[in-house]
Amino acid sequence: MKKKKSKPVDYEDLLTEQMQEPVFRGLYYQYYTRIRLGLSLRQARRTAKITQKELAQRINKPVLYIREIERGDCIELTINECVQIGNVLNHTIKVDMVEID
Repeated sequence: MKKKKSKPVDYEDLLTEQMQEPVFRGLYYQYYTRIRLGLSLRQARRTAKITQKELAQRINKPVLYIREIERGDCIELTINECVQIGNVLNHTIKVDMVEID
């Protein structure tokens, strides 16, 4: 029996199609925002030459909390905590509201 050749998936087309669904689009942007914040925090922390453990101690949180933020897995992060982390790292927090396409 012959196997059917499967057509390669064009992930850009797939994402474009899925972004038409409001629920998917909302969840995508939520996770995208958490990932961007986590990467920004990691870069700022490394630039400041502070370990995750040191940062956690300075904001009185467990080190796991910092790891979760940096991975984009922390969904309970508040604006006040972002400001507190920024202060420790000598950074300010910039928040923009942009229209979703």
